[in-house]
Amino acid sequence: MTERSRIEKVMEHFEMNARQFAASIDLNPSTLSHVLSGRNNASLDIMQKILKKYPNLNPAWLILGEDSMFRKRSDSHTLNLFDFDDSTRYISDQKQTQKEEINNTQQDQIRTMRETTPYSSDHKAAELPTRENVFPLQTPPKAISKIIVYYSDNTFEELQK
Repeated sequence: MTERSRIEKVMEHFEMNARQFAASIDLNPSTLSHVLSGRNNASLDIMQKILKKYPNLNPAWLILGEDSMFRKRSDSHTLNLFDFDDSTRYISDQKQTQKEEINNTQQDQIRTMRETTPYSSDHKAAELPTRENVFPLQTPPKAISKIIVYYSDNTFEELQK
């Protein structure tokens, strides 16, 4: 089966004439006419447009004539960056649960360490660092040391402090 006959079969399946099909894949009708008449072969661009518009078509069938016309249910849609995938969500939920379990375990360990410090009750237990009492290093404020002014006549002037 030729590319041309496979394209005709797609049009037949979706019950479209050449003009409707060309419009549906955003293709100039004369370009499709040249392919259907056998004057030109279908370009990769045409095949990509068909596959983008009709994602359930099997690319191997459309381009190579192999396998069945439609994808199997399990691979009927290739996910892109913005698609939602339940299996990804499940993995994400598992990771979140693991993070929460680790966090809870760490909190339990800190509590145990505080409760079992070797100091007597009249001595204050050593504080373990927490996010609240760890401060970032202070950096001195920045000051301008040099300004370069460029003029439209391609000259410049440097101003230094």
